[in-house]
Amino acid sequence: RLEARFAPNVTSFNALVSGYAQRQDTEGALRAFEDMVRRGLQPNSVSYKVVWHAHQHGPLAKAQQWLQRMRHDGCAVGVGPYTWMIQQSKGDAVKWLHQMQSDRYAPDVLCYSTCIKACGAAGNVSGAERMFQEMQISRVLPDEICFNEIIRIHAKQQAPEKAKEILTQMRERSLSPTVVNFNSTMDACAKAGNPQLAESVLDEMLQCQVSPDVF
Repeated sequence: RLEARFAPNVTSFNALVSGYAQRQDTEGALRAFEDMVRRGLQPNSVSYKVVWHAHQHGPLAKAQQWLQRMRHDGCAVGVGPYTWMIQQSKGDAVKWLHQMQSDRYAPDVLCYSTCIKACGAAGNVSGAERMFQEMQISRVLPDEICFNEIIRIHAKQQAPEKAKEILTQMRERSLSPTVVNFNSTMDACAKAGNPQLAESVLDEMLQCQVSPDVF
């Protein structure tokens, strides 16, 4: 009778799972979660998210599996886990962003900038451009980081005209290009062997009262 009276409940197990998570013991957190389920207790959203936090310290594949289980079990994943997954997955960043959207969560500028960078690292110029366009269609305003990533990608592809076009768009949106933005554009010009365009970018830089550094 005493055991029945003092039987652990969901809150008890959540505390236990949280303890394992704080120790970065993913397997311990998962064992405690499964023990709760075996006892016939119904995990709540806190239960799932505490285990999720534990998985952030383990293998990425395990974190991916847990996020999918959260979805399968009907737990509201929330923006945070998707944002983390987008940042960590690199090559799969775009896939997770679209999964986030399909679950009716709105990616923010950090999610999009991460996807743009991931596309650039993979040499997927068209993918980066699609992400850049998609974020604007979704009314997420690109920041300086997004613009600079696109400029860098075009520089790597030796497409100075496109890089300069992005720089112009940046100014049209009342964003103040930094020395990094201008240098990236001039780098694109240099790699494409177009010193005349590089000079025009330098002139524009001086007009914006941005002091050039050693380039």
